[in-house]
Amino acid sequence: MSVTQYNELKWELTVLEQNLTRLEQLSTEDKSKLAELRIQLENCKEALTNAQTSLTTAKSDLTELKKSLTTLQTEMESMEHELMIKERQNKTWAALAGVALVGWCIK
Repeated sequence: MSVTQYNELKWELTVLEQNLTRLEQLSTEDKSKLAELRIQLENCKEALTNAQTSLTTAKSDLTELKKSLTTLQTEMESMEHELMIKERQNKTWAALAGVALVGWCIK
């Protein structure tokens, strides 16, 4: 092997070592970025799970509120009906009292 060939091989070896070092650095950076992305993915999954739980709870609450609203509407209609009956009874008693008073005054 000649000195020229030796120097060329030495230079190629140096270049290959530099390339390997650069690739190792890039690999380390990629691993770091990948770890960050995995953490972000886990955080997103957790946030999505929390959102799903909140949505389920909100749907359940909405169902309960609809039931309560229906119950309240039914009670309100019943109370309005009772109020109309009482007003009708009061008017009837007032009319009877008026007729009785007129009858008493005529006697």
